[in-house]
Amino acid sequence: MANGTTILLPVTSDEHFTPITADDSYFQIALYAAQAFITMPSLSQTAYLICSTEVGSAFLPDHQVRSIHKVETVQKNRPCLLGLSVALTDWLPAVSDKTIRVTLKLLAMRDRPFGKLTDAMDNLGLSSALSLIAPQIGTGVTIAAIAGKMIGSVLEEGKEQHMLELTADLPVHSLRSGYWAALAPDTPGDIPTALRLRPGGRLDDPRAPFSERNTYALLRIRARERRGEEAARTSAWRGILQDGLRQLRRLDAFSSDQERMKARAVWKDTLERAERMAEADHSFLLSEIRQIFQVATQAALRLQQPAVLSAGPFESTERSLFDADFQRLLGVRDPAALEGAVEAYQAALARAAAADAAE
Repeated sequence: MANGTTILLPVTSDEHFTPITADDSYFQIALYAAQAFITMPSLSQTAYLICSTEVGSAFLPDHQVRSIHKVETVQKNRPCLLGLSVALTDWLPAVSDKTIRVTLKLLAMRDRPFGKLTDAMDNLGLSSALSLIAPQIGTGVTIAAIAGKMIGSVLEEGKEQHMLELTADLPVHSLRSGYWAALAPDTPGDIPTALRLRPGGRLDDPRAPFSERNTYALLRIRARERRGEEAARTSAWRGILQDGLRQLRRLDAFSSDQERMKARAVWKDTLERAERMAEADHSFLLSEIRQIFQVATQAALRLQQPAVLSAGPFESTERSLFDADFQRLLGVRDPAALEGAVEAYQAALARAAAADAAE
């Protein structure tokens, strides 16, 4: 298990992936598989291998999510393939100026790590997907700290050990969906030219021999066009929208014009407060946040009066246009454009769902 330079290479497969569109889509990174080849002379024939990851992001520059994924008994001088398939990030907006760093740490040691704790690894839940940016980040950071302490205790306990790190820096502006291998070649300079995914997470190179002594991490990067309102259920800004809609539901056929005019002011205030909260939410594209505002406003119009597209207090004195504040908040000029924008968003969600089903 040589600790050499990590190179990042694309891996072809028969799987179809939705392409990543910078600043107009989302992506998710998963650790699909990993392979290590242990040659340490000081280790006995049987050794223990601990697989952990660190994920850092420009979305949250002060936090790194550390997770322990597997503890495996391995044989020296034999390739050890770790089938993992664990999500390393939540769905992240493909913002061009951001970067993700994924580090896979493979720790080989002679002594059994953690003592009895090894038997309980599957029950700890440390390998569950941790969001880098979700509201429950505090929980993620706490679990990451536990994982870090566990790794630290192993480093102190192990009498014979060796650590290999595979690091991949992924600039979002050039990120492509599909499989990618973070590879540490057994022989420096022996770089594969055409990696292909084989069953079980194994790799080969159809154009040249691929050494079984190579150590690698196989990343699976997926994309989707939109996340949808349900993904924003726990966000503060969506909660504000829902509260505003609940107030509008108090209107009925007998509500006075004055009450309806007040409803306009309530909804405008609702959108402005939600906009301020949404500016701090890095888990959604600003364009999708606006689309969710449009969906909510369509519902607000229908609650405000039965004839959605007739003149009403949400419109300016020109009858066909929203007033300037609503135009800025919604990105559309009139109710007809709002209907079209909502239909376009629903179509994008349908395409995302179809792509998920096809993958």
